[in-house]
Amino acid sequence: SPVSFFGAVVQGTGNREQGTGNREESMAMGRDALFPQLSDHDIECLRPFGSEITLASGQTLFKEGDPEEEFYIILSGKLKVVREVGGSEIVLAVHSPREFTGALAFLTGESSIATGVAVQD
Repeated sequence: SPVSFFGAVVQGTGNREQGTGNREESMAMGRDALFPQLSDHDIECLRPFGSEITLASGQTLFKEGDPEEEFYIILSGKLKVVREVGGSEIVLAVHSPREFTGALAFLTGESSIATGVAVQD
């Protein structure tokens, strides 16, 4: 089955719900503070700023060295983030639905430091 992503270019929605900012709330959002999960509300607020992308397992969403003009939210399936080091592929992360990736390159204007490949559950 296909793997779905949402690519967004966002400068601010102005209507994001604010949490209390405590550590327990941050940790409850996802696996850990590095990979927070977005709420349904967050994703709906971002929809006007992007579009849904569907890839087959094994297809590349973004490539190491390419400029990033979007960040991506995983809607279904998973995204394996890899980097080439000394001719070997190193897995940096595997993102699950409701997590996002690509924000660092998007926010800094730098090229992507890794490659994102769609994988099925």
